[in-house]
Parts: sequence; C-alpha cells; structure tokens
Amino acid sequence: MNFCISNIAWLQEEDEPVYSLMKKYGFQGLEIAPNRISERIFEETSETIEKFRQSVQKHGFALVAMQSLLYRRQDLFLFGDDLSRKNLLLQLEKCMVLAEQLGIKALVFGSPKNRCKNGLTQETAEKIAIDFFCEAGQKALQHNTLLCIEPNPKEYGTDFINTTPEGLEFVKKVNHPGFRLHIDTGTILINQEAWEAILPEALGWIGHFHVSSPFLALPDAQEFHKSMALLLKKQEYQGWISIEMKQGIMEKNEKAVSQALEKVRDWYGNI
Repeated sequence: MNFCISNIAWLQEEDEPVYSLMKKYGFQGLEIAPNRISERIFEETSETIEKFRQSVQKHGFALVAMQSLLYRRQDLFLFGDDLSRKNLLLQLEKCMVLAEQLGIKALVFGSPKNRCKNGLTQETAEKIAIDFFCEAGQKALQHNTLLCIEPNPKEYGTDFINTTPEGLEFVKKVNHPGFRLHIDTGTILINQEAWEAILPEALGWIGHFHVSSPFLALPDAQEFHKSMALLLKKQEYQGWISIEMKQGIMEKNEKAVSQALEKVRDWYGNI
C-alpha cells in the first residue's frame, strides 16, 4: 500500500522535522490543505505554487490529495440559493486548478456545515446535488483530478450523506468518472458501520481513503484497522492510505505525528 499523511496535523514551521519522520516510517505521499501553502493561496503567483511543489518534491514525496477546500468560506452552501451554489462551484474549480498545478489527483469534499439541507426534502436536495456534482465532476476531469465526496456523520454538523453506504449510493446516482467516493474510517467508527459488507462493493468507486479517528483524534482502534488492512489487501486496493488528524493532540505536534505514522505503518504495512 501507499502511505500518506495530511499536513493539517502540524504547523508550517514543523514541516522539516515531520518530513524526516515520514521518511523514517516509509510514507511516500503528502496530502495538503490549500491554506497551508498560503493564507491567500488563490491570489498567489504560479511561481509561489511551483516553489511549494518543488519543496515537497525535493524530499521525494508525491503530492497526493487536497482537503479543506472551503476553508473559511462559510458563505458557500450546496443547498443555498443559485448564486451561492455558483460561487461554491467557482471555489471548487479554483481548488481543481491548484491541484492540476501541483499534480494532485484527489480532492476531498467534506465541509459538513456547507452542505446542510436547510429544510429541503431528501428528494429535492439529492436532485440539486446530483446536478451540481455532475458539473463539478466534469470540471475535475478537465483539470486532471477527481472530486471525492466524504460521508460525514451527524455529529460533524450535517444532514446530507452521513454514512458510507449513503455516500456510495449517491456516487452511483451521480455516475460521473470525475466524481468518486472518499472513505473515512472516523465516519465508519462513529456510525458503527458494517464496513466488511460495504467496502468490497465500494472499491471500484473509491477515490481516496483516510485513516482517522472520530473528531480527528490520534488514530487508535488497532484491531479495527488491522482487519480493515486485511480486507483492503484481499480486495487488492491500489490507492493511498492517508492519515488525517488534527493539531494540538499532544504538547508537541511532532510527537503525535510520530505515533500516528508508526501505528498506521504497523497496522496497514505489516500484512
């Protein structure tokens, strides 16, 4: 399997020591949040973006995925008015352009609070969302990347696509090659999902995979993850395994990242 970690787990000034840890534990890929390049990333020059790409490349890492696509964009809603939805699509396309510049092949659409149904029926919301993600998926393909929907449990503050089975069903309804399913183990654990049944069915629709704990705590649930790793191996999963966790879990982010890298490498690499 290919191992990756998201840089939301540490601060920009901690990049170099974390990169050393990634090499130590055999992690070949980096997932990024756009604001970790620059707080005003969509106003930056192509030279700044290329400089970041080269800074990662010199360490031998692949730039794998992007998350936090709607960072600080509380004004954009999937189920708002037409203007809000138009601006949401424009924001996603900015992320797709950035992904293309960096060679990133998967964009993770979580943003739970930006996709609340706001009183719409499930049928109406689903129709709006299918049309939206068909268009967004087409734009993703035009920029040589994939947009992946992340099921988020109700505990994260949304009421649209809360479970992995719901995510799989929705991706099948959209049925666009530029729109895929994102698997998140934190969601699976919170919902206590029957993942052994759903994962084999979902395999051909998966665009990205997060190893996470509920509320982005330090990865634990060792037996669950070892069983998940065995299933992925049996199903010949060829994608990336990416750690997603938050900052501030321990006094030093570097220590928390080190523990996460060691655990995930053990759980998913020794099978």
